Amino acid sequence: SAPSSENHPLRLFFIQSFVSAQRKLYITTPYFVPDEAIRKVVADRARAGVDVRILLPDEHTDAKPIRLTSHSYFEELLAAGVKIYEYQPTMMHTKGVVVDGAWSIVGSANMDVRSKELNNENVLGILDEGFAREMEATYFEDLKKAQEIHLEEWRRRAWWTKTKERVAVLFAEQY
Repeated sequence: SAPSSENHPLRLFFIQSFVSAQRKLYITTPYFVPDEAIRKVVADRARAGVDVRILLPDEHTDAKPIRLTSHSYFEELLAAGVKIYEYQPTMMHTKGVVVDGAWSIVGSANMDVRSKELNNENVLGILDEGFAREMEATYFEDLKKAQEIHLEEWRRRAWWTKTKERVAVLFAEQY
């Protein structure tokens, strides 16, 4: 992707990859500010019975406003059946996707507006089951060090936390 491209090919690449998931969709990203179309596709895949999991950083992040913004989308995604995890030990900066144990995406792009529309970013799509198995194995090792977010607990977070998230999401286009 690049700022000069008006058709945002990276956005389309992610959407097409996510839509193709029939059994599983595993996403790892340090910055998660998905636009409405990405959220819809991810939620629709989960509602269709796809095992959708997203691994994000916990408070060990260099971008706390982005983390707050991503939190504002959790309820919508969790209610659709998406499983969300936060990596605990340290800052996580991995960017990867595995679709159905066959298609993998790695590269510099995050799941945010800046990566899809403003920054010069590159990703590589790899159609190789062996590589996807390795990516999945690493993903599940990371999940062992992550805490799953559960919908009912999420709904009970403090009102001031929800307020901070609502303010942060107002600036989502800036992240």
